[in-house]
Amino acid sequence: MSKNASKKFYDQMQKCCGGHVWIYTKVGARKPRWSARISLPGRTGYVVRSLKTTDQEEALVRAREVFNELKDRHRLKLPLNKMKFRELFSIYREWRVSRLKDERNERRRGYLQSRLRYYDIQMRCYWDEYMGDLDILDLIAEPETLIRYGDWRIAYWQKHATVERLRESRGRHRDVPAYGTVHNELRALKSIFIWAEKRRYVDHVPHIPHPQGPRSSDKDHARFGSFEISRDGGDSEWVAFTKLLNRWAEEAYRPDSEWKHQVWPRERLRALIFIISHSGLRATEAYSLKHRDITLRPGPNGMKYPVIKILSVKVGKDREVICNDGVWPAYQRLCEVSRYTSDDDWVFANARGERIKDMAHTHQRFIESLGLRYDKEGRRRTLTSYRHVYATMRLQKGGVPIAMLAENMGTSIEMIERHYSHLQTWGVRDVLRANSPLLGGGISDDA
Repeated sequence: MSKNASKKFYDQMQKCCGGHVWIYTKVGARKPRWSARISLPGRTGYVVRSLKTTDQEEALVRAREVFNELKDRHRLKLPLNKMKFRELFSIYREWRVSRLKDERNERRRGYLQSRLRYYDIQMRCYWDEYMGDLDILDLIAEPETLIRYGDWRIAYWQKHATVERLRESRGRHRDVPAYGTVHNELRALKSIFIWAEKRRYVDHVPHIPHPQGPRSSDKDHARFGSFEISRDGGDSEWVAFTKLLNRWAEEAYRPDSEWKHQVWPRERLRALIFIISHSGLRATEAYSLKHRDITLRPGPNGMKYPVIKILSVKVGKDREVICNDGVWPAYQRLCEVSRYTSDDDWVFANARGERIKDMAHTHQRFIESLGLRYDKEGRRRTLTSYRHVYATMRLQKGGVPIAMLAENMGTSIEMIERHYSHLQTWGVRDVLRANSPLLGGGISDDA
């Protein structure tokens, strides 16, 4: 510690513990309490602790006690700084907010906002109640608390939730959360400790095991519901659904309709469903679209086709999605009723022009009103079901190679093969039958 620094910042100073500890009082402090600045053998940097006394002799005794305690913790590779998990999360949240405000993250701002919102929800609903008052040193030294979190979270709404929490939830929770939900929460929790380790709040990242849940044995089908699609172009469950969707959206246009105030919201949901089912976008990608991202491109035959540009939060992962013709009329109908249609406006905007982050609840209410919440196998239909419709139609009717489909949908070949390989042979049937005199005419019903 230099003399210049001591004159500028410190009023009284004294060295102890072989020069590893300096105790001092600060210049200008109203209550000149002693603090300690400690360096540990084999460790870079300093640990600063308040000794919480104005008596110098008492400060020396406490400084030696703190030094010995920290030296033992460092030798055992235990964290050095005492801090409640709630305080650690508060510092972590400030770091996330600073990233959100950084101009270099302009492109990822929507993603960073959604992640911040996710962490806030988890902290408010679960983490604060379970371990908000616990010291992070104890969480690291005795990891059983973190090990039990997964089972506690799964049983929370059945065993641990208070009456006030149940009233606040208003039935919007699942009694038993999906194991994927718990996995995501545990990954987010671990990311906080990884961040804390990098900033030396803790010495190592604790092991947080994930509970094992039931897995589907049928790997050829998605976990979400689907629609039956006719292979011969005739009527199917999907065709019937699109007729109901159009009728529901157009009902609001009638002058005598009780739903005429719902023209924009209904058109917005119809556009979302048609854009996903005719482009294969993820719902989160559709929410992030601006009007400049949807364009018409001239094709080789003089016809134009819709193209959607997806800006990924990952560098080098941008892609242009070649869409079916159904995207453009759905987009045009939405533009006719939307209040925000400039290039920099969100395609799916609310009444204030802000980006809509999720339409899952609106979709759920709509599809439940039709009695189509579940498919014939009992799987719940979600917005992801329409991405499944797109993949099925491209393979079943379009004969699109799996590699090309994977690139257009922004996923891996392995994922397409795992869910849709059973459709590939039917999709390329015309190619397999080409130039075959025996099979060219097909097989009659009398055969």
